[in-house]
Amino acid sequence: MVDPNRENREVELKFAFDLADADALIAHLSPGDAPAARRLVSVYFDTPDQALRKAGFSLRVREEGRRWTQTVKSISAWSNAGRGEWEAPVDCGSLDPDLLRSTPVGAVLHGSALEPLFTVSVERRSVTLREAGSTVEVSVDKGEATRAGRSIAFAELELELKSGKAATLFAFAGQLRKAFALRVGFTTKADRGFALMDKKGPPGRRFRVPVLEREMSAGAAFKAIALAALKQIAGNAEDLRGTPEAEVIHQLRLGARRLRSSLSTFKPIVSDGRMEGIKAELEWLSGELDPARNVDVFLSGALARA
Repeated sequence: MVDPNRENREVELKFAFDLADADALIAHLSPGDAPAARRLVSVYFDTPDQALRKAGFSLRVREEGRRWTQTVKSISAWSNAGRGEWEAPVDCGSLDPDLLRSTPVGAVLHGSALEPLFTVSVERRSVTLREAGSTVEVSVDKGEATRAGRSIAFAELELELKSGKAATLFAFAGQLRKAFALRVGFTTKADRGFALMDKKGPPGRRFRVPVLEREMSAGAAFKAIALAALKQIAGNAEDLRGTPEAEVIHQLRLGARRLRSSLSTFKPIVSDGRMEGIKAELEWLSGELDPARNVDVFLSGALARA
């Protein structure tokens, strides 16, 4: 049994891709025979007022074959790719309250009742790759989140570092992005389920202010702020593919501007040979969005007044 008191640091990268590319992606990763598909069915739980979600945790019970696993995950503001994870086997899909009390969510729940909120079903094909002394598990997921008769389909690629150096993970991700139209993604499977529950608000993903703690170094603070800006950029870029609305473009521009400002503010500690290239890419992105934003301002401003 996995010790629920021991935190595992999950280091992974996530990318969205077009569902039509799934077979080609698998063939690229595993020339010859394609790996067998595994079916994963996860039920996510929270309190009626979503106390776990508000505290930055997710809780699921996942069925894979005859095996059931209870998992708590946290999102750390201190890391750009890592998440805390507490996992343990359970019987027949039932929650084990004793295991929960042994994880950080025990202090959040205070004995509050938990209820199933939504289900995420995934068809997963995985390949284990070894390079430069590191082991990376690559998973191609085709899935669907469902709740009360509503559903959201998705396709995503996950790269998880099983052992070795994170630099190898990033290098391999770079190689894959050159071969396929992969888009950096920060939307978790839990996020997709909660999207079915949330009341539809205005378009465009706003900046979520990260939690900065007194003990943080300047470098850790930069990571938290820059990551939040990058999430705003990636989230709105994803929405733009399906909902090309003016506010989505506006929020995407704001994310790019915020990341550029963060790079300038923290320049003494983050400047290196890649700085100018990154800033040039951000300026290019803003330039591509400017005409659409200018048209929107004109239509809602001068033309509307006229």
